[in-house]
Amino acid sequence: MIDPQLLFLVISIGLLLVFIGIILLFIGSIKGSGEKSVSTGGVLIIGPIPIIFGSNQKIALAMLVLAVILTVLLFILYLGFLTPFKRWF
Repeated sequence: MIDPQLLFLVISIGLLLVFIGIILLFIGSIKGSGEKSVSTGGVLIIGPIPIIFGSNQKIALAMLVLAVILTVLLFILYLGFLTPFKRWF
């Protein structure tokens, strides 16, 4: 069973991050700049395999670093779920 306090904390942090993201988007759209360019990238993790894409080499490298961090984090979480009687955190 999940501790209600932990559940509330996780949901609160998630809502706070969404709210901060909306505020940052709003501030970014107001600020504006003369010359604009868009760079995109992303990481898609299917099972243990990360798929990385980016519009340029710099973004692709940043996504590679993010993919490694996410893969390690998911592995740690997986080990945590395998041992339910041990506390990892």
